[in-house]
Amino acid sequence: MASPDEIVLLHLLPYDGDGDGKDAPIRCETSTVSLSENPTYEALSYVWGDPNLTRDVEVSGLTVSVTDNLYAVLRQLRLPDRSRALWIDQLCIDQTNNEQKAHQIKLMRKIYSTCTCCLLWLGEVPPKVPFVHARDAVDLLEHMAVLAPLEQEEIDTYPVPASVTSQSSFEGVIKALWVFYEETPWFTRIWTVQEAALPAKRLLLWGPLSITWETIMQACGLWVDTKYFQEFESRRAELSSALDGVMGKMFCAFIWLNNSIHDDAIDIILKWRTRHATQPQDKIFGLLGLLGPDKMKFCRSCDYSTPLAEVFCCLTIDLILEYWELFPLMADSRFYWTPEQPDEVPSWAWDARNTNGLFDLFFKQYSYRNYNAAAGVDLDYQVMVDRAEHTRMTLELKGVKIDTVEFVGQASYILAHPNEISREFCAENMRAWYELAKSVLGEKGSFTTPACSEVSSEASSRTPSPELSPQSPPSQTIPSLPPSPTLSKSALPTASAPSSASTPPSPTSSSSSSPPPPLATLYCGSYSHREAFGRLMLGDFIRLDSNSQQFRPVDVDEDVDKVYQCMDPEQYECGGEHYSYEFLDTLRNITSNQRFFITKKGLMGLGHRNVEVGDEVWAFDGGKVPFSVRARETQEEEEDEVEEEGDARERSKAEEKKRQMRKRWKRNQQRRKRWRRNQ
Repeated sequence: MASPDEIVLLHLLPYDGDGDGKDAPIRCETSTVSLSENPTYEALSYVWGDPNLTRDVEVSGLTVSVTDNLYAVLRQLRLPDRSRALWIDQLCIDQTNNEQKAHQIKLMRKIYSTCTCCLLWLGEVPPKVPFVHARDAVDLLEHMAVLAPLEQEEIDTYPVPASVTSQSSFEGVIKALWVFYEETPWFTRIWTVQEAALPAKRLLLWGPLSITWETIMQACGLWVDTKYFQEFESRRAELSSALDGVMGKMFCAFIWLNNSIHDDAIDIILKWRTRHATQPQDKIFGLLGLLGPDKMKFCRSCDYSTPLAEVFCCLTIDLILEYWELFPLMADSRFYWTPEQPDEVPSWAWDARNTNGLFDLFFKQYSYRNYNAAAGVDLDYQVMVDRAEHTRMTLELKGVKIDTVEFVGQASYILAHPNEISREFCAENMRAWYELAKSVLGEKGSFTTPACSEVSSEASSRTPSPELSPQSPPSQTIPSLPPSPTLSKSALPTASAPSSASTPPSPTSSSSSSPPPPLATLYCGSYSHREAFGRLMLGDFIRLDSNSQQFRPVDVDEDVDKVYQCMDPEQYECGGEHYSYEFLDTLRNITSNQRFFITKKGLMGLGHRNVEVGDEVWAFDGGKVPFSVRARETQEEEEDEVEEEGDARERSKAEEKKRQMRKRWKRNQQRRKRWRRNQ
């Protein structure tokens, strides 16, 4: 294409009203236009469907095969008396040309944001849904939209749809809405997110039925408002589970889509991480249009020839640079990760394939903000940029080494959403970890005393020093590994201690002239061992509710005691009204899929379930929590590797990099000395 903003438009020709009508063969013409000239066209958002099920259409005199789903929407969109200008990726991009595909991806934001209307094709109404129920479902949404701006008195006297007046008819509507949302592939694909969020005008099409985006959002407003209409509420009482389930999920999805254009990069990745893509790179490429052209610099330099591992490295580096902090290193749970993955995504990189809706990543994101492991030392932005300009496959960080892992407990492995994790599961793991802590630290620990009974308020506010150990004399400050929601993700190919770093992570920052109590009764950092363990199980903070970004500090007298009560099956039942939802929500999120460990200095922590003896715990500049890392290859080998990678860029980019990654993987299998991230 001659112009950098040129696109191809498809002109869907009208069917012959006097001939075969809508059954006439589909014919199209194409034209090339520049987006800078503000062409008039509609953009289509749809899913391709099964690539093995195709139909033929005519495009500029040539026979072209398209998927059945696209064929169906072309028939639906074709007009009887005039052509229709459309942008459709399947026919407007040469799908065999990766270079053209990469170029068009960079134009997606403008293509969808400047179209006159985006047609959101949800597919045909399936045969199992009676058409009358599908129509009534759309009518119900339109009725809710009409009621949204009215006062309650007006709503009470407004006529209701006939489909709501009886339970039997309303059940058909709910089933139709369930299929509309839960069984429509459009709601599961990654590309449809930006296609729905970017346009100013949108129209949803479900077979021959249609409803505007504005109508859907108005219906959302009534659903989340305190207003209601009587007939609807009476049906809601009869079908509360089914109704709330489908309506709640559907409206949440629409609200998220509507607001995505205003979200920042990491929220976009987190929200839509479970959406599907044919190629794993599309989990990233399919969302770039939601971000400004000046965002995600390294991701935008990638295309379909870029090795997958490098794409994921670019994602992680871009997010770190975007926020000047290290939370992106915590976002990937690595739940399915093994060292033998053949494409060898570095363990610090956010592997977009390892995304599972069972994990409450927003809890991790919000709780992360409560900590200050780096003691205010910022990330060295320019060092990271310079490194990434040279190679995207390694990450360079500065920090302070806290200690080395000496003992590890059992891993609390479970594949379930935190809300579904039993209290008994949490209690069982905590009991095992507690027994390990007592066996290792019991002789000099303070596990049997009440929380804080031996800790003065002055002593508990002292700031620890990284240079001291538990064997330091009582007159000096004691080091502490603070309670943390997770000691997460090794992120260290190279690390050095900055000269300016003098304070490690600490839950408090004020100072006091009072000396700490004797070492024999205290955990490092002025806590009793009993209190420190209880705080660790809660991450030192309680989330106020499941949707909240707000936390409150742990109450030592109440919350820490409840941790021990929950562990004691003889004295307290692990559950019931004795424990608040906020307490249990926090406990489940903090302790699930973690491993308890103790360092050589006697510090207790929770980390990734793959943490091992010998791993090191570091506080990195720009990181709010400590991270655990694992030994790596020598510096000389790293330099050779960088040289080889630089040479590879000058040769065949795709094939050579694949060869280099296979070579590294084999070498790692032999030496097992690379830095590996452990949450």
